[in-house]
Amino acid sequence: ETYRTDVLLVRPTDMETLWEWLAYTKSRTDADPSWGRVWPTALSLSRLVLRSVCGGCPPEPPAADGGGSGGIFYRSVRSLRASCHAVELGCGLGVAGLTYAASYMDGDQRQQYRGRRTVTFLDREPHALHCAMSSCALNGVATGGMDGAPAGGGGDGGGPPKIVARAAMDDWNLPVSDGEEPDEDRRGPRNVRYRDLQLETAHMSSSFDNADTVVIASDVLYEPEGMPALASKIRGLLHPERGGHALLADPATERTAGCR
Repeated sequence: ETYRTDVLLVRPTDMETLWEWLAYTKSRTDADPSWGRVWPTALSLSRLVLRSVCGGCPPEPPAADGGGSGGIFYRSVRSLRASCHAVELGCGLGVAGLTYAASYMDGDQRQQYRGRRTVTFLDREPHALHCAMSSCALNGVATGGMDGAPAGGGGDGGGPPKIVARAAMDDWNLPVSDGEEPDEDRRGPRNVRYRDLQLETAHMSSSFDNADTVVIASDVLYEPEGMPALASKIRGLLHPERGGHALLADPATERTAGCR
């Protein structure tokens, strides 16, 4: 069976133009413009998200590949339905997170999944987050702050929005914050952890069926020296007691040897 959702995407014209703009307008000659492209791996992850939300588990892989109804892959896929909060890590343009939101915005899905949800975009590039959140607004997804309160859009008949999109600057190579920084120090990137998602505040706890997270990411396995920090990061975004699952997409031919 084929599943489809149509979305509008805000993105730079191309990576070369983006780099020139960053270099000559923002004086960032060392900027990495790779977030400005829709990479094939992001599309693959988006297809998996769409099929998982709309049609259930994909076909079972051979047992040698970790298959079986109790396998970690299947538990991860099911968590896309069971967890109320998705986090796209290193989101770039946010294609997978936008697909997640659009899947739950679909009319048929509104009847099947009555619980409210959030999708949080994390990236160290503020312009990437601007594109991701602009895409959400353009597609009718409500946008809001990290406290979960919607800022606008996405409501249905005057009721609360089905899903709220949020964003925060993030860098998993930074030290983990203790949450006590002055407000002016919170404007730049930080190493966002589960507590920073504010999913167990009184407002959030009363608005959602659970405080569980599922982490999705594509093309993040590229710096061997940063893999311990990335592994710690992913664990730190999951519920501190119940844990959770992460779905990471990488090219079939390993992008950087040793990262997996």
